[in-house]
Amino acid sequence: MRDKIDLYARRLEGLSTAELSREAENLLLRERRITAALIAHLAEISRRKGHLELGYRTLFDYCVIHLRLGKGSVWNRTQVAKVSIRFPEVLEHLAEGKVSLSSLGVLATHLSEENVERLLAQAEGKTKEEVREIVRAISVSTEDRTVRAARPGWGWRSITRGPSGKEGRAARRTFGCCAAGIISSVRSGSSGRSS
Repeated sequence: MRDKIDLYARRLEGLSTAELSREAENLLLRERRITAALIAHLAEISRRKGHLELGYRTLFDYCVIHLRLGKGSVWNRTQVAKVSIRFPEVLEHLAEGKVSLSSLGVLATHLSEENVERLLAQAEGKTKEEVREIVRAISVSTEDRTVRAARPGWGWRSITRGPSGKEGRAARRTFGCCAAGIISSVRSGSSGRSS
């Protein structure tokens, strides 16, 4: 393994700064898509309660113990996974680099049918701190208080369950199509950019 790392380091030394930057951009695009695909998998495990079947009390435990992810990153990943079941467009925003994982972690518990499109659009290209400001603004707005009052128990359970009936089936179909597209692009190694 050490030989491969040394060989790769020598290869990088031979690249121009412009080439290094171009390769870094391509790697970042692949990383975003892989992250979105991983989160789609976590969402499906959560929806099926597969972590219980595999012997873990929570999805968080599954991620930390089985996947060996750091506790710091797991919270965002599980929050975004659970909310992506209801709002698959979250995965698209993540895969395309429009909104970062940490920003989506801030937004996750605040997304509703009424505000998902608006909040995702407002969060595009923003830092985590800027997204926190957006969340603070909606937390004090009249519209947000009305939505929260109309949704008792808003939080983990309602995010995990998602909508039921026809609305729920449609959301799960949309999630499946979105996740399949992201996973397919990761597997094929496509960059999503036209040359």
